[in-house]
Amino acid sequence: MVIKLGSHGSVLSIPEGLFLCPAYPLRSVVDPTGAGDSFVGGMMGCLAASRGPVEKHLRRAMLYGSVVASFCCEGFGLQRTAKLTRAEIETRYSELREMVRV
Repeated sequence: MVIKLGSHGSVLSIPEGLFLCPAYPLRSVVDPTGAGDSFVGGMMGCLAASRGPVEKHLRRAMLYGSVVASFCCEGFGLQRTAKLTRAEIETRYSELREMVRV
């Protein structure tokens, strides 16, 4: 089960334990409307592109979801996400992955 926590990130609860995924930190938020939907879209897109069992890719998918949601918060409506590139997503994904690495 994945629980969305808005600006506090999300939590994955599976029999093996919990995974706490932070929200990508932003300097300013223009409009958070649609961020939850963007999170799920980013997460599902990652899972759809992954091979093998879903369980193996859930943590990575949550990070992608957090990244896509962060872009959504930087503009009104589709203002920011319409201009989004794969390179921007990958850059933020790498940054967020470093933040959660123990």
